Amino acid sequence: MQRGRVITGTRGSESAVSPVVGVMLMLTITIILAAVVSAYVGGIGPTKTKPPQVSITGTVYNTTTIYLDHMGGDGLSIDDLAIILDQDDKRLRITNSSIKRPDCEMMNKAGSDVSYIRPGDTIVLSGKRESGATNFTAGSSSTLIDYNKEFTWTLMSQRSDAILAFGRMAFY
Repeated sequence: MQRGRVITGTRGSESAVSPVVGVMLMLTITIILAAVVSAYVGGIGPTKTKPPQVSITGTVYNTTTIYLDHMGGDGLSIDDLAIILDQDDKRLRITNSSIKRPDCEMMNKAGSDVSYIRPGDTIVLSGKRESGATNFTAGSSSTLIDYNKEFTWTLMSQRSDAILAFGRMAFY
């Protein structure tokens, strides 16, 4: 009886990838995955500034002036604020840098030289009286807010692009 030969392995050009190279590849993949997960969890990329926490109430002082009273919370720079006025299809975004003086004014009631708004302070937004409306002007745009008709005001932080307060009122 003849017994056959058993071939137990081969050598030469058909050898498998060495265990060291395999371990290095797995280690590289693990490091890349850890970096991706870390970047996702850590929030890589631009982050917005945390918006101030405030309590603001709005009132109409006369037919041309809006008072926004800072009732409590964080302080605000008037240069960071934007006030948006909406009535029907009319909309105007007013910032301290875009406002057209003297026709329109945005300031701290304590004085135009006080640019920081603290609890207890009042932001004053005033426009120019027109026939049956108040004209607010910012940049090259203006909006007429009609008397005896409700409009919406929105106070925003420009840095964080967040709404701080909003409300409805009307000039009478």
